[in-house]
Amino acid sequence: MKTAIIAEKPSVAREIAAIVGANHKEDGNQVVWIGTLDGISLFDTKTKQGKAYPDLGQNKDSNKHYNVFSIEEENPTTVWLGTNGDGVFKVKKEAATSKIVSFKQYSLTNQKLNNDNVQVIYKDSKGRIWLGSEGGGLSLFDGEKDAFVSVQQSYNLPGDIVYSIEEDNAGNLFVATNAGLVKLEFGDSSVFCRIYTTSDGLQANSFTRQAAFKTADGTLYFGGHNGYNSFDPALLSNKQSYSPLVITDIKLYNKSLENLSPKLRNKVSPDAPSYTQKIRLPYNYNNFTIEFANLNYLNASQEKYAYQLTGFDKEWQYTDALHRFASYNNLPQGSYRFLLKSLDETGAWSEKETVLNVVILPPFWLTWWAFLIYFMLILVAIYAGVTIAKNRISLRNALKVKSLEKIKTEELNHAKLQFFTNITHEFLTPLTILSASVDDLKMNEPQHQDQYEVMSTNINRLIRLLQQILEFRKAETGNLKLKVSNGDIADFVKTGVDSFKPLMKKNKMHFSLISDPESIVGFFDRDKLDKILFNLLSNAAKYNKPGGFIQVNVSLDTENKNIVIISVKDNGDGIKPQDVKGLFKRFYEGDYRRFNTIGTGIGLSLTKDLVDLHKGVIRVESEVGVGTTFFVQLPVNQDAYSEAEIDEYTYVPKEVTAPIVEPEEEGKEEHLKDYSLLLVEDNEELLALMVKLLSKEYNIVTAKNGREAIEILEAEYIDLVISDVMMPVMDGLEFCKYVKNEFELSHVPVILLTAKNKEEDRIESYDAGADGFITKPFNLNVLYSKIKNLLKAKERVAHEFKKQYVFEAKGLNYSDIDEEFLNNAVACIHQHIDDCDFDQKRFADTMGISKSTLYKKLKSLTGLNTSLFIRNIRLKTACKVIEEKKKIRISELAYSVGFNDPKYFSACFKKEFGLLPSEYLDKILTPTNEN
Repeated sequence: MKTAIIAEKPSVAREIAAIVGANHKEDGNQVVWIGTLDGISLFDTKTKQGKAYPDLGQNKDSNKHYNVFSIEEENPTTVWLGTNGDGVFKVKKEAATSKIVSFKQYSLTNQKLNNDNVQVIYKDSKGRIWLGSEGGGLSLFDGEKDAFVSVQQSYNLPGDIVYSIEEDNAGNLFVATNAGLVKLEFGDSSVFCRIYTTSDGLQANSFTRQAAFKTADGTLYFGGHNGYNSFDPALLSNKQSYSPLVITDIKLYNKSLENLSPKLRNKVSPDAPSYTQKIRLPYNYNNFTIEFANLNYLNASQEKYAYQLTGFDKEWQYTDALHRFASYNNLPQGSYRFLLKSLDETGAWSEKETVLNVVILPPFWLTWWAFLIYFMLILVAIYAGVTIAKNRISLRNALKVKSLEKIKTEELNHAKLQFFTNITHEFLTPLTILSASVDDLKMNEPQHQDQYEVMSTNINRLIRLLQQILEFRKAETGNLKLKVSNGDIADFVKTGVDSFKPLMKKNKMHFSLISDPESIVGFFDRDKLDKILFNLLSNAAKYNKPGGFIQVNVSLDTENKNIVIISVKDNGDGIKPQDVKGLFKRFYEGDYRRFNTIGTGIGLSLTKDLVDLHKGVIRVESEVGVGTTFFVQLPVNQDAYSEAEIDEYTYVPKEVTAPIVEPEEEGKEEHLKDYSLLLVEDNEELLALMVKLLSKEYNIVTAKNGREAIEILEAEYIDLVISDVMMPVMDGLEFCKYVKNEFELSHVPVILLTAKNKEEDRIESYDAGADGFITKPFNLNVLYSKIKNLLKAKERVAHEFKKQYVFEAKGLNYSDIDEEFLNNAVACIHQHIDDCDFDQKRFADTMGISKSTLYKKLKSLTGLNTSLFIRNIRLKTACKVIEEKKKIRISELAYSVGFNDPKYFSACFKKEFGLLPSEYLDKILTPTNEN
């Protein structure tokens, strides 16, 4: 080998470099292309003329210098220029004259080149354009991609600098690099690479740029810094020799195999690394390094290696003699093959590969026996899940059955309460009839006062029993509200106890009340306390034996003077201890059947709800055969209640009997028959009784529900409506809302009758627009007074309207709808004030309503019919004109307000205001004259 490559002196090499390294080329037209530090220059040897192209056709920067290192003619129309730092320029020229047509740049910027520092451009015998660069190695021009494609890695060329390229007579390329001289032999589908270095006789492993030359006999010359080499390529031998390639060490986490513990080392491999064919690595030792070496020491520093871990590496990995190892981190479990090969001294890859089988063992939780355990656990979990699901289904079914039973029980209780509530309302209507009948008898037959007292007392007792059911229903639905006010609790309890004395007397029981002190002033809800006393006293009387005693005590707590204690004690048979626990439960009926009494089972439950609502405590002490005592503790200080629970209403004790109305003297009897009342009630008996009682003084019209009442109101003139609340088709509240929001009917007063007597019920009625609210059973005198007051209020408003000299609606207490109507009506007349032909028809048409509606509204609100209303407004306007103008003729005044006869105007004015227009004028002027 060394006899074929001849090395010569450096001085001769420099001469060759000076000859062959000149940057010039003569094309087929005898035009010399010369590369300079400022672009390219052309010299025509025939015409002896030249031309320079310093910017290479770029025209980008006048100060830019293009250093042309290499020139190669591809064909008569194409020349390639290689520059130092600006890539390659493809020059198109005219074939006949070599005149440059265009420049095209190939550079790293436009990604048509991998390095801009071009050292050599070479055209081989097959017309291929090769490019060598400093830093990018060897590239080949691809016409389809119109770019230079790097072959440095695919041909496995050493170094990264290509100084020169020459082709021998056999078509092989010799490439001078910075890592030796490379011979490329091109086969049909592969490229054979042979590398020559100083060990083969080269003057050095690097060369001088473009210092290459081929003689006529095929001898190749390559010059370098230490001389030059010359050789005949045909005499070079391609015989391959292979050196052993072995694995020198295996490291786990940078720890050599031989330094591992014996147990772990034997588990990985019992053999030495160079003899190991298979290693087995635990899952937590999957970070390992394989070191290797070629046992050829002739040119060890130039050794090249390639390795691949099949199953992990997608392609071969290349390394050199300085990096003789392969490292892998966090490999997944599985089996792999490590393949290793190296370059022989001819530059060919060894055909025989070194193989190492690598197995990464799975963690214990991914082993086959672990999956078997998982499978067994899944079976156990499925079995347990099915068992639990069955048990849950059974439990759910059992709970569902209990829930259904509870729902049925609650539905039954609800049905009881609903029945009690409904029948309570049904009872209140006949009680109302009875109460009204008794009131009528009191007025017409006052001599039987004692019997009336008994009837009224029992009617009131029935009402209280029925209201207790309604109260319990409110407690069930959470609508029970507390309203406390200041008063004497001891006096209130005494009044309540007195009403039970006739019952105690009848049952021959001893009844006593002890209050210490005699007067206890504080805040309490009279309605709630009344019901608490009523229930406790009723039970004491019901479950005591004839001849027994009942004692009521009222006192203040000895430790806290803000708490009052009320106790009800009897000497009955007592209550069994096991029954005391359920005493306050709903529908608990105890041993009432032994006493031959009828119970509902809600009295004590309601009592406890009322005591709890009153921020109090109720407890019971009982001994069988001795008796029972109920204790109720209630706070009476104002601080115990919220602002919403405090009512500033001052309590006035109710009279037991209704006052007897003395017949009025004949001279004072008012002619109330002038008024028409509409009675709306679905109970025929009560309706008939009310008609009988009220028809003596009023014209009565009847309806059985709100819908019928609306039809009557729209057809007839009604002064006042009295309506029940609970009715079919349309109830009283809905009816009242409709009337008060309907323009044609809003002026009609409405009184609502209802069995509900709570403040929220009263508020609901007034919110609906009711003018009055009376609870059933009502006192006939109260109903009479309410009707008279509302009718007198209408008369008073009408009188005030007539009395006004100038209309002012604000002081007459009209509703918003009616006030707006009157203002519009007055404004309408003012618009036609001087039109004497403005009559009822035109008035109704202008207002946009019917004549009948206009009449009803004006009659109810002002007491005047339509024509009188028009006249009244004209006369009021006349008063205003007098006040404004003061000095005006009566005739002019009459015409200005729509009267065509001054005498008739004066007569009307006298009738309306009690003085003539001239007298009213003097009255206005008198204060002015005095001033």
